Amino acid sequence: MITIITPVSIKDVFTYALCSKIYKHSNIEVNVICGFFTEFILKNIFLMNWVNYYSENELLKSFGGRNSIHCFVSKNNPKINKKLNWYIQQILKYSLVLKLRKDAIIIDGDTFPVCICDIFNLSNIRFLNRYSPIHNPYEETISNLFGRKLNLNDNNYVCEVFSIKFIQLEKMLSEIETNTRMPWNKAILSLSSDLIGFSEYQTYGRYEELSNHIRYEAFPTLRTYGNLRTPFQKIIVDENIKFITIESYHKVKGLHGCLYLPLQIIGKIFYKLMLK
Repeated sequence: MITIITPVSIKDVFTYALCSKIYKHSNIEVNVICGFFTEFILKNIFLMNWVNYYSENELLKSFGGRNSIHCFVSKNNPKINKKLNWYIQQILKYSLVLKLRKDAIIIDGDTFPVCICDIFNLSNIRFLNRYSPIHNPYEETISNLFGRKLNLNDNNYVCEVFSIKFIQLEKMLSEIETNTRMPWNKAILSLSSDLIGFSEYQTYGRYEELSNHIRYEAFPTLRTYGNLRTPFQKIIVDENIKFITIESYHKVKGLHGCLYLPLQIIGKIFYKLMLK
C-alpha cells in the first residue's frame, strides 16, 4: 500500500478536487491535510469521501493551535511572522507522518502525476532539484538544528514530490530535540535563519544523505507547466515529465478563474480568524 500525504489549501481546492481522481486506486491511501472549509468543499461539493482527512487544528493540538504558534513566533523569532503559514504547512507534513507511523510520499496540493503508475516507483527515490540553486538560509537553519553542517554536496531536494521514511524522520527529529533541548516544531520556528529559512524536504534530504541507502534522480522541471492551471484543459507533456505542477500565481482561466478569487479571499479570512 502506498501512502500519500497532501496538504490542500483553499486556493488549490478546485484544482485538487478535479485532478486528484487519478489517485483512486486500491493500493493507494490518500491523506489530506486541510482546514474545515476546504474539507467541507471536497466532501460535500465534490463528494470526495474516498480520502482520509486530517484537520490542521488537530495536528497542531500539541502546540496549542495556530494562535499559540503565532504568539510563540512573535516572542522568539518574529522575522518569520510574515511567512508563518508557510512554516506551519511544513510542520504539518512531518506531524502527519509521525501520526500515521508509516513511510509516505508527500505531494504538494497543486502537483499531480501524469500517470498513476509513476507513484509506485517513488519509495526509494529522492528527487534532486536542478532548476534552482541551493538556498543558503536553509543550510544555515539545518546547521542550527543539528549543531553541525550537513551540506556535504550540492544536492537540492526542494521539489514538489518527496518520499519520507517514518523511522528516519523519527530519528532525525529526536536528534534535533537532543541538540536544541526543545520540541522539534518549536526548534524549527525558533532557529529558522531567515523569513524563508526552513525546508522540510531539504532538511530531511540532508539528514538521510548520511545513510546513503537511497537513489538520487534529477527531477523534471514542473513549474514550466504552471500556466496550465485550469483543470478543464487537456494537458499533453513530453514523456520524460512525470508530474505537473499547477502554480497558484499564474493566470487562472475559465470557470476555475471565476471561482478562484472569491475562494482565495474567503480562505484568507478563515486564516485570519484562526489566528485570533
